[in-house]
Amino acid sequence: MKSGPKPKNILERLMDKVKCELDEAICWVPELSKMPKGYTKIGKSGQHGGWVLAHRIAWEAYNAEPLGDRLVMHTCDNPGCINPAHLVAGTQFDNMRDCSSKGRWRNQTGGGFAHA
Repeated sequence: MKSGPKPKNILERLMDKVKCELDEAICWVPELSKMPKGYTKIGKSGQHGGWVLAHRIAWEAYNAEPLGDRLVMHTCDNPGCINPAHLVAGTQFDNMRDCSSKGRWRNQTGGGFAHA
């Protein structure tokens, strides 16, 4: 049987990649691979492997609950940020409404999203 240091869990590996001061006022952007729209991702270890979005790992760890079908939105509008103080859970509708309220979402005809 091998002995040695215990492998780090995904949250520990994620936080090792954050090189800034852990101040709630600033974005924490880990030094990780980025997806085309700027979201950071981290590899899952173990039998099933694959990738997971870093901000989802951070939100679930901080809030100690699974997200399920909910999305994680960035109040800072920085898709690479994993600072839990900048993350809120919501539905796809919440996300579309947030984008529209900030002037970032347009439908096919160029208009904004209808607010309910």
